[in-house]
Amino acid sequence: FSSSTRNEEEKELLISLKRNADGGSASVVIQKAVKATTCALLLAGIGTLGKINVYDKQKNVPSSATQTLAFLGEADGLPSCGPYVDDDLRTKLLHNGEEVQDAAVGYKECDFFSSLGAKAKNLAEQASSCVAPNTIITTYTSGDGFYHTLDLVVKNVKDQDCFMQRFLVVCADSACTEQATSDGYNNIEFPEDSSDQNTAYGRFTWMKQKISLGVVGSGVNMFMVDADVVL
Repeated sequence: FSSSTRNEEEKELLISLKRNADGGSASVVIQKAVKATTCALLLAGIGTLGKINVYDKQKNVPSSATQTLAFLGEADGLPSCGPYVDDDLRTKLLHNGEEVQDAAVGYKECDFFSSLGAKAKNLAEQASSCVAPNTIITTYTSGDGFYHTLDLVVKNVKDQDCFMQRFLVVCADSACTEQATSDGYNNIEFPEDSSDQNTAYGRFTWMKQKISLGVVGSGVNMFMVDADVVL
């Protein structure tokens, strides 16, 4: 999609969220649609990049070897992801720490979804006169040379508590977390890649879809902006 088309879609989504904020059923429909779209994007990424299917590999190895790969709580050896990944997508979307592409979801991301969901719910309950009910505004960034753009993103709204109380920064590393905390931003740190691949760029690229899945999967509406978009 072009940048202008994506921006228009984001505007339409925000308008839709505001219109339907008081209509519980409509809001749930939007959340389900966003969740389904997010999972589809992650699956497409896995298919395009050629994920190693750990589940299929496990079926062909001795049970003793399989046990060393399995995580507690799930008989299929894949991480528990609660309401965020539907049962019919487990063997397609989840991985258990083997070398896989960054579009897949591992046990660290599943733990992150739970933490992110709890934080999103807490922020969404904060009273606000400028953000729709049960809705948060999110962005994500890192603690390197890109962090300074965050102040530009909120420069026009930083003095509006009704906005900032619902604004969440997802940090890609501890340096970002330290700076965001010092600057007074609500923040949460995305986990290190739970695969064995050193693909920092790929991890950062797919953070957007995984953040979306974590927020909407917890029942909270979300409007996400890139960290280079001034509000």
